[in-house]
Amino acid sequence: MCWISFVEASCRPCGSPTGEAGAARAGPALPVGWGRFDAAAGFAVGELGVQEVAGAEGGGGADEAAGGVEGDREAAEEGGFGPEGAQQAGEPGQAFLAEAEGFFGAAPEGGGRIITFKDAIREAIDQAMIHDPRVFAIGLDADDKFGVFGSMLNLAHPERVIGAPISENAVTGIALGAALNGLRPICIHLRVDFLLVAMDQVVNYIAKWRYMTRGRLEVPIVVRAVIGRGWGCGAQHSQSLGGLFAHIPGLKVVMPSNPYDVKGLFLAAVKDDWPVIFLEHRWLYKNTGSVPEDMYVLPLGKGRIARAGNKLTVVATSLAVIDTLNAVSGANLDVEVIDPRCLKPLDEELILASVRKTGRLLAVDYDFPACGFAAEVCAVVAEKAAHHLKSPVQRMTFPESPMPASGILEKAYYPNPDSIAARIRAMLDGVR
Repeated sequence: MCWISFVEASCRPCGSPTGEAGAARAGPALPVGWGRFDAAAGFAVGELGVQEVAGAEGGGGADEAAGGVEGDREAAEEGGFGPEGAQQAGEPGQAFLAEAEGFFGAAPEGGGRIITFKDAIREAIDQAMIHDPRVFAIGLDADDKFGVFGSMLNLAHPERVIGAPISENAVTGIALGAALNGLRPICIHLRVDFLLVAMDQVVNYIAKWRYMTRGRLEVPIVVRAVIGRGWGCGAQHSQSLGGLFAHIPGLKVVMPSNPYDVKGLFLAAVKDDWPVIFLEHRWLYKNTGSVPEDMYVLPLGKGRIARAGNKLTVVATSLAVIDTLNAVSGANLDVEVIDPRCLKPLDEELILASVRKTGRLLAVDYDFPACGFAAEVCAVVAEKAAHHLKSPVQRMTFPESPMPASGILEKAYYPNPDSIAARIRAMLDGVR
């Protein structure tokens, strides 16, 4: 089936999956809804309204976070207008198929099988498709077994994986239309650089439809994009741009750093009734970690302490989390490493609590410096915890320059564990 006819057949008129005029926006007849969890079944609804699981900090303490990673490197209240709003469990639009009540269970913190970051994403997509017939994937090379770094391989429902032509704006618009008509699309872009072609769809439509309809329309879409450098990929295939998307009201932005998190966060993103930009660093795909086989979600907007410490707080994202953990453990530095998991909604309280303890902040973000995520973290701390600071906040980002393609220039351009460790030592020694 061609990708246009698939969406035409799946999306029914009148804004209702049933095709009935004025019908309530609900999914297929489902045995259990996403939000229909209660304490008796072993579930708890967190502050952000997303279903949390026991051990949601994801994989133990510093030793597991640093040593268990190997290889190369919510809906808001009805009518609400911001993704930071509280999601109400059990409302319409959250009917994510389950085979039986309580299919999530409690995700173990450690132990169990070891799989790659790439396979954790593949498993999340596969389980989402199995448990909800509204979930489908569309994008360039989405149907290629080697596409998207192998994360779309051997899915149980290949008929719901649509390989699209090189037309990012159109493909993203089709995914948007499917979401508005009751489906839950996963829109795939092989590079975040290519996603820029679809910025009109993302910024002016996906991010704003819910606001402009006073909450009457939901846009449950996950936009996957690969970020970061390869080897000599240069300025147009190496960007991150997380701060660019976090700047837009109405979008949630996720940047996972390890296999455990990527599965739980991806399932949470598919579950969510807000649009989610899901950014995956290509140097993480071969990394390994402990991942439960059962389905579980991690709350969007809830960060984790990747390593406990007392003298300085480092807030890092995606691949920078791994580099920071390697820097800190290798140099035996007494540093607390915070992985926010999401750029937006941001777990401000986790960061502020750490800074109140350590008195120092370094924000490490592999992105451009001006108006970026590192700048936002520094601003939050400067505004809300300035009186706890023992020294000025600092950030570590890319230079104010496009990415080079030369291997020699790459070594000078990109931060690494050694340069991160050097910056931390200088801060602890009081050197600017």
